[in-house]
Amino acid sequence: MSYQPYPIYNLGTGKVTSRDPWLLPKDAFETLKNCHLQRGVLQKRQGYTEFGQIVHTDTAAGTDSNPANAVMGIYNHYQDDVEAMLAMDTVRINKFNSSTEAFEDITRMKIHVKSGGGQNHLPSADDVIEGVTSGAYATVEAVITDHGDFVAGTADGTIILKNTTVNGTFQDAETLRDKNNVTDIFGVADGAASEQEFTGDDNNFFWFENWKNVGYLTNSIDQIQKYTSTGLSRLYIDLDVEGGPDNDVNTCLLIFSYKGRLVILQTTERGENHYQRARWCEIDDPSTWKEANYVDAPTEDWIMAADYIGEDLIVWFERSIWKLAYTGDADLPFRWEKIVATEGCYATYSLVSFSDEIIGVGPTRLVGTDGRDAYGLDEKIPDEMLNWNQETIDYCYGLVLEEESQVWTSFASSSAELPDSALVNNYEEDSWAVYELPIHVLGYSSLESDLILDEIDASIALDDIDYSFDDKELQAGYPTTLMGCRDGYIYQLNTGGDDNGSAIAFEAKSGRWNPFVEQGQKARLGWIDFLVDADESVTFDVDFYLDTDSSSFKTVTVTCDGGDLDDSKVWKRVFCGAVGEFHRIKISNSATNNRPRIHAIIPYFDKAGRVF
Repeated sequence: MSYQPYPIYNLGTGKVTSRDPWLLPKDAFETLKNCHLQRGVLQKRQGYTEFGQIVHTDTAAGTDSNPANAVMGIYNHYQDDVEAMLAMDTVRINKFNSSTEAFEDITRMKIHVKSGGGQNHLPSADDVIEGVTSGAYATVEAVITDHGDFVAGTADGTIILKNTTVNGTFQDAETLRDKNNVTDIFGVADGAASEQEFTGDDNNFFWFENWKNVGYLTNSIDQIQKYTSTGLSRLYIDLDVEGGPDNDVNTCLLIFSYKGRLVILQTTERGENHYQRARWCEIDDPSTWKEANYVDAPTEDWIMAADYIGEDLIVWFERSIWKLAYTGDADLPFRWEKIVATEGCYATYSLVSFSDEIIGVGPTRLVGTDGRDAYGLDEKIPDEMLNWNQETIDYCYGLVLEEESQVWTSFASSSAELPDSALVNNYEEDSWAVYELPIHVLGYSSLESDLILDEIDASIALDDIDYSFDDKELQAGYPTTLMGCRDGYIYQLNTGGDDNGSAIAFEAKSGRWNPFVEQGQKARLGWIDFLVDADESVTFDVDFYLDTDSSSFKTVTVTCDGGDLDDSKVWKRVFCGAVGEFHRIKISNSATNNRPRIHAIIPYFDKAGRVF
């Protein structure tokens, strides 16, 4: 009998671990590492390049340093039509300067001021503020008014001081005035001057919510802050209990703009934790919060994550999922409605949302909800999470990459102390893969999405660029995808053919093949034809395995030169000749600027005698 083809094309099944390798569909893979399936093609992932580094500015000296703290958030603030990209580490917040293409520390010395002391004047930029008791003085950079009116003597807010201009130490409760016009009183200091830095650890990620041109941010440890183009200041939530104005909410886990109100979830109020609480401000008024404006979910579970499905806010607890339902009642606008009591989320920042579905990391598997029920999503890879370091589940970070039709979820492999990989799901084709990436946080930006030919390094030949100028990631409409790492660096993902200069090692290991197994016959594998993109600079290795062997008996290197089909694709043949109960191959390379794309795999088999 002559050799018969066993064609494998339109690859779509992806990584499957739910069955033994000999039971897998022929286009399934036991391993897909640093590669994936997309539109029927097996392809190595793209790389990443350095985008920037978080800096710390000494507010007294004006000098910059790079402390190499973990990046804790990458977000975009929108004020009217102006976008600003912000990046946080454990202590400071940076803003990306598109002109210099570098991050700048927006930390400044600040004084929170209350009415009193004869307050009668609104400070403005370049005024010199003076502490009447301490004699300290500094130049004003900006003023943020929280409530009231400075001229009427009813204001409280934040006075931001210019770097390198602070002389002396401002004191709590001292009167603040204009040094050059001492009758202009700014109010009374509510605490000493401070840089108002953050104090979180490397798992206190930042949450950011845009509402009415203001960005609200929390790291679930420190006081909630707000950002505008004027600067950064603390959000004072006065519940009108002890008088004030003062702050009664120490922190929260999550912030949402919902039904015309700012809603904060899992709050800490006056030092007491409220793990099931949703609290909200007055409608369209984030400066007014009432003591009675909250509702606690009737469960012992803790709030862990939340996002929208349509217009509904779906809140994930540890072991249940609820909807914070809008009632339309002005006195009690929200109530809790349970969706399921058997599934939940263990990683706040693993949550990703679509218009009709939210996905998160549960205790043992990936879970989805449509707002009516919950269900597992990892039928093809049911034990995948058992290979993760369970002590680091709270570090998992998720993101949707629309240009690739992918969802990424970072995780720490069983031998790693912190995330070193990402589980990748092609949600249109329901195929899975794993990338090796040192992800700490993920984010987007539209500020650097357009590639300009003049900006390409003159030392790089156009023929050596390992991406197309019409790549989806470079087109208007798709943002730049960014990865923040634990050393303070931020990288642009899905660009180039290396990981910031390092080789990318990819591996695709097939299932075990034998088209005659149901006939009780062994198989002789004569050869394999590969249909690949034609590119003489691209190579990959093919390793051959017999039966259940873990070591290959033959390795062949394929060079993708030539061009049979309109010069864009070429067939490559690799000979084998071995006989076994099963055959398995591994396709791999470890190189820079070397990205194979394989469209079809056609092994040729002949019967080779009875198995028994």
